[in-house]
Amino acid sequence: AAKHKGSANPGAVIGSIMSQEPDLRSRAKEIGPIAGKIVAQVNKLSEDEQSAQMAKYHVEVKENKQKKEEGLQELQGSHD
Repeated sequence: AAKHKGSANPGAVIGSIMSQEPDLRSRAKEIGPIAGKIVAQVNKLSEDEQSAQMAKYHVEVKENKQKKEEGLQELQGSHD
């Protein structure tokens, strides 16, 4: 939520959990509804309240390491 102006997407949160903890994939049907309820609670908080909770539990927001490249890629063989 902190990365997205206070609003988290339950599907994205579940996907992140499953990518970080692959052993939980077998429990996706159990974890999905729980994560959905927690995301709904977090989304009800203001951005300031979210920040306060993150500080309380020592949670840091990690930046995405993906870089978006501008423009088109060079075509192979175009430098003939």
